[in-house]
Amino acid sequence: MNATLPCMSRSAKPGSRALDTRSLPGGGSDENVTAAAPPADLVGQRIDDYEITARLGGGGMGVVYEAKTDAGRRVAIKTLKPVFANDTELVGRFLGEARALKAISHRAMVDILSIGELGDGTHYMVMEFLEGRSFEEVIQHGAPLDPREVLTWMVEVLDALEAVHAAGVIHRDLKPSNLFLARTGSGAQVKLIDFGIAKHTGQSGRDAPKTLVSAIVGTPDYMSPEQVNGEAVTAASDLYALGCVMFEMLTGKLPFDDESSVRKMLSHVERPAPRVTSIVKTLPKAIDDLVAWTMHKEPAQRPASAKELKKRIQKLLGDELGGSGPRATAQLEAIVDHDLGAPPAVTEPSMPAVKDPRPAPTAARERRARTEPVPRLQRRAEVPIWAIGLGGGLFIGLVLVLLWRLTRPPEQLVPLPPAMTQQQPAVAPAEPTQPAVAQPEPKPPPDRPVPKRKKPTPPARKKQAGAKRR
Repeated sequence: MNATLPCMSRSAKPGSRALDTRSLPGGGSDENVTAAAPPADLVGQRIDDYEITARLGGGGMGVVYEAKTDAGRRVAIKTLKPVFANDTELVGRFLGEARALKAISHRAMVDILSIGELGDGTHYMVMEFLEGRSFEEVIQHGAPLDPREVLTWMVEVLDALEAVHAAGVIHRDLKPSNLFLARTGSGAQVKLIDFGIAKHTGQSGRDAPKTLVSAIVGTPDYMSPEQVNGEAVTAASDLYALGCVMFEMLTGKLPFDDESSVRKMLSHVERPAPRVTSIVKTLPKAIDDLVAWTMHKEPAQRPASAKELKKRIQKLLGDELGGSGPRATAQLEAIVDHDLGAPPAVTEPSMPAVKDPRPAPTAARERRARTEPVPRLQRRAEVPIWAIGLGGGLFIGLVLVLLWRLTRPPEQLVPLPPAMTQQQPAVAPAEPTQPAVAQPEPKPPPDRPVPKRKKPTPPARKKQAGAKRR
């Protein structure tokens, strides 16, 4: 059973937690509220004419139970933890949600059956029990969604928002988890839930301090610039948040997906809103302009009312998108009925039908088939044939190269002759030669007379020569 109760949980993706910067009783922060002592479990007890049968969930301030009447009617009972019984602001916010819901008469509002207080100070409200799934789950399981479906659902949301604003109430926390697709006897119905921080326009436009310090309330992913700045909030603030929801449903991404909540809020104030066609280029320009219109930084430049935006969407559905038609309605009902355990299957409607070789379906298979979602009609980006051929050729070539490298025989090494394997003596590297400089040729020494060597005279001649001298 896919049962989700209104106002039960403020579940959000990481980084999109509802932000409340005010200090809480006892000097604690929001974390201290979460850690507060839980109230006594009420399962098995009776409140008025309702017997509590199960605990469905809870948060920092309260718990939601499932109950039933003696006639078997299922209801949801939302309680505020008794530890906050003396906190006039939180009690006022809790009761203000009930008053806001009771003041608005519209099929998209959750019915409030009764309000009361238990003996231990636990405040409670008995509400209509909703069964189905939230827009947050739809986005997680199927975004980006078909633009005709998104706009068809937005018409339902805006119709409810028109009644809310006419009653003098500003929601201030519109986001996918607070937009609910409920299963009813006549099909699927969009429900607008969680008015926990709703504001009556009879109050001061600014969030005046009620306990200790001023409060900035909302969810950073969907807060309008004026809401971030603590300025007066109007119907235009809700329309800005709804524009962020449309952006996410059409693209599957948040307008500003910064890492921290503070950076997200600053982006809503300072950075221009991105275009949906920057992410999904096949979306019509008219839808691109519509989302940009709702997300304008200046409230005066947005749609003047929910009614004006609804009329623009209805005209867009009729003129350019061919109306919602029965397919979008069937798709909405299929999404509500689909099992939340796995994302809905997506099939291409353009593929030719192929005969199923399996045996004929059984009754159980037929029942499961009725709960499968209708295929989404979504334009896909066309890839040129030449690009497919080029990519295929490159892939095949890469595969062939890899196969060749894996299957070729290993290279044979040729042994070298023994003479070449002997270690050669190391040769000192030659020193760099200096450029030759012409040297002057040496002059030959001057010729010297070679003295003639006297021949030795024999002794007889020496005697005769001596006699002559005498």
